[in-house]
Amino acid sequence: MLEKNVNFTPALRKMTQSYKSVFSSIGELFYLGILLGVCISIGIGLGWLADKWLGISPFGVLAGIVFGIISAFVEGYRLLKKSFKKFEQDKIIEAKKKLHER
Repeated sequence: MLEKNVNFTPALRKMTQSYKSVFSSIGELFYLGILLGVCISIGIGLGWLADKWLGISPFGVLAGIVFGIISAFVEGYRLLKKSFKKFEQDKIIEAKKKLHER
């Protein structure tokens, strides 16, 4: 029978925190992949609509692809910038904890 109050050791607590970090990173990578696909798809769709509406057959789709790729890279850059900032903050917090342990 399991006890209600389980005392986690510091090593086990650190391991669970590292798993949370890994799963968070995997989630951000999935989001980045979906973001790239959606941005490019929306760009192609809007370019196709522009082709039909304005009658400029291949140029609307090509412009849509270019704008989709640009928007995907801009949003990807923002996501990675936020991730690196979070990573740096986590490193600072970890360093402060090590200082307090001494």
